[in-house]
Amino acid sequence: MGLALFTTARPAGASERIELVSGTIKKHFGLLVAGDAGAVYAMPGGIQVSAAPGTEFKVFSSVQSLQLGPGQRTRGYSVFVRDGRLDVSVAEKQSIPSALMVSAPKKLTAIVVAGKASVFASEVRAVVVNREGESLTQVGAGWVSVSAGSQRVRDAKRRSGDNEPTILAPREITGKMVKVAFQGEATLGDLGWSQVPGAKAYAVSIVDLGSGKEVVHSRTAGTALEIPPSVNPGRYEIRVHAIDSAGIDSSLARTRTLHVIGAEVPEGSSFGESDTVYLGARQQLKLSHVSGLKMTYGRADYYVDVPSAVGLYRNQKTSVTFKDAASGDKLVVKLLPRALSAEIALSPRTAVWPRDKITISVKISDPRGAEASASAIPTFKVRLGLKPLEATWKHTGNVWRTSIEPQAGAGPWVLRVDVSDQQGAPLSRDFVEIASPPPIKSESGPVARR
Repeated sequence: MGLALFTTARPAGASERIELVSGTIKKHFGLLVAGDAGAVYAMPGGIQVSAAPGTEFKVFSSVQSLQLGPGQRTRGYSVFVRDGRLDVSVAEKQSIPSALMVSAPKKLTAIVVAGKASVFASEVRAVVVNREGESLTQVGAGWVSVSAGSQRVRDAKRRSGDNEPTILAPREITGKMVKVAFQGEATLGDLGWSQVPGAKAYAVSIVDLGSGKEVVHSRTAGTALEIPPSVNPGRYEIRVHAIDSAGIDSSLARTRTLHVIGAEVPEGSSFGESDTVYLGARQQLKLSHVSGLKMTYGRADYYVDVPSAVGLYRNQKTSVTFKDAASGDKLVVKLLPRALSAEIALSPRTAVWPRDKITISVKISDPRGAEASASAIPTFKVRLGLKPLEATWKHTGNVWRTSIEPQAGAGPWVLRVDVSDQQGAPLSRDFVEIASPPPIKSESGPVARR
């Protein structure tokens, strides 16, 4: 049982400044109303008070002297919440002991001594939730402790304030916790969580562990988000709270760490389903945001630090396993050689110069389908004997075409065509022999030369 005695309040001094550090407020009949992004107040002693959007509350400027135990003096700061939600955080270690007293309707008063707590208020109910640390609530003339993971509720049925456990958090969060962002971001389409008995909704937040900013905040009645969120490469913490029928969320959240690897696919290559990347023989997949990860090839159990790029081993199918060193979560990325092929058609096959123009048609095929075939950009070499020829190529879909006009000089000729991918790997080659026109015969027969 805790003891709380109060002395006369005094105005806060310069060293006890209370200030709005984020969000917006507006005044309404002597109260403050938090804006659309909420409002956060900072107080000395490592105290922070966050008001949810639309919450009606008041922050008092005076400081009280609290006696929370024999010979223990604590600075007390005060807030009142009329309607809405306040989340309170009080630092565990302080140079000068400080605490926050919160008053709410239904004659509910709480003191957050250390840790985190939430206060919910409305016309019909007032609730104090101790999420972690030490919180006290007033019952009659005395004060009692609210254990972590519990809540004290006062409403028409519970006038004295019953102490009861909060709803439980989901047992697990499902989905891959190591992902690759091939297009600058990764979509969390497989994110889900287990169902909690008695839960009417779930609050889901995703926090960027690098910046500390919340990048996703959503509420849903199901065990998955209706619209899967997308996040940039980085390291995140996913937090899921269950919410009961009164709108009170679980004292603790179920959490998991998400690691999203940045991956730059080289030009001419692409990625497919199931974390598959198609690479050329000399291409590499550039990686970023790999701190805290290990990797290995194939089925090997020996993990090493992740390099800045990975590629095919001997131009063969290669599997790379990434593992989060802290959580042990894994992801397998399959690297496959690009399976482009080229079919060359030269027409006519029995060409004679200067009579015939040579038409060259090259059909590019990719086993991934028509779109991949059409997106491939091959390179061409056209030679007449050993002499390179300039050619202007145009393509429709996956078929590339050009033509070679008859060349001057004495034949016969050999026209060669070589097709390679963007990295210079050969795809196909062909040639056509071109004849000279037969000599013109004289009607009078051979002409004697002198």
